[in-house]
Amino acid sequence: MQFESRTRRVFWSNLASGLIPDAIISVLIGWATSSGAGGTVLTFVALQILYILLLLKTVAWAWLMFWMSGRKFQASTLLDMLRQSRMPEPRDFEQSPEGYLSYVAEEPTFPIELRLIAAGNQGALKILPQVGRLTLSIQTNIAFEDAIQAYKRDFKSYYAR
Repeated sequence: MQFESRTRRVFWSNLASGLIPDAIISVLIGWATSSGAGGTVLTFVALQILYILLLLKTVAWAWLMFWMSGRKFQASTLLDMLRQSRMPEPRDFEQSPEGYLSYVAEEPTFPIELRLIAAGNQGALKILPQVGRLTLSIQTNIAFEDAIQAYKRDFKSYYAR
């Protein structure tokens, strides 16, 4: 259960704790350079711009690495998990990786061990955006889509052995 009042307090508390060090640095730089209030404000704004640029660099690098090598590696790892778990064949149309995992987790005719594995993976997909890992969440869903497609394509030949 969540309270709106608590969520609001946590938001403002986090905002303040994030801005206080920047304000202190800005005041110290303004004082050290004798630039006064204008220098302090300029330093504070410059720090925020720097943080945005660093964030953009980090996101761009994460996506570059994902497209260069991470996607194939992650999809291969997820495909191995699908095979080792002996997940059921995906249907011809799945809404999303979470939809496939939900189908497996909620289907009463599947073994409980399989349903628990699916539920655990479904929870892992759901938790990423909740903990602020939106880029990783999107990347994992893309790789999971690739893995499920490969699993569907190879399902009959893989289990015909």
